[in-house]
Amino acid sequence: MRDREGSILELTGKPGVYYSYGVIVPGFWGRTTLQLQPTQLVEKTQKIIAKRHCKVLLTQIDSVEIVEEGNPLFLTLGILTLTIFVGIAFIILYFVVKHKYLAIRSGKNVQLVMLNSTNIEKAEYFMDAILKRAEELQP
Repeated sequence: MRDREGSILELTGKPGVYYSYGVIVPGFWGRTTLQLQPTQLVEKTQKIIAKRHCKVLLTQIDSVEIVEEGNPLFLTLGILTLTIFVGIAFIILYFVVKHKYLAIRSGKNVQLVMLNSTNIEKAEYFMDAILKRAEELQP
């Protein structure tokens, strides 16, 4: 990530999938790169069998947030296997093992990057830079 005038800020991490009912599912395979350009945000996601290239005008961004939540797969497995007591372990994992994401919302579109402990500060800086540039571009 660089922060010189005219250069591009960039954040890279694992992809995530956002479902319309508010659940975020981590994508463990693949890579997502978000680039903050002077007037737009560019997302490039490469998964095993899929690619996504998305551009969003900074003036169209509604919100930027850092989300922390458990893996819904653990909760689902926990509920399904609750009768054999293995489910308790899965439910505990749901509450203990948390994933962090940078989520950028623009209309019905959501860009997600899974964060790790080394890029949380970069994500906070990236979030502030997006909001600052979007504010500068408002008429």
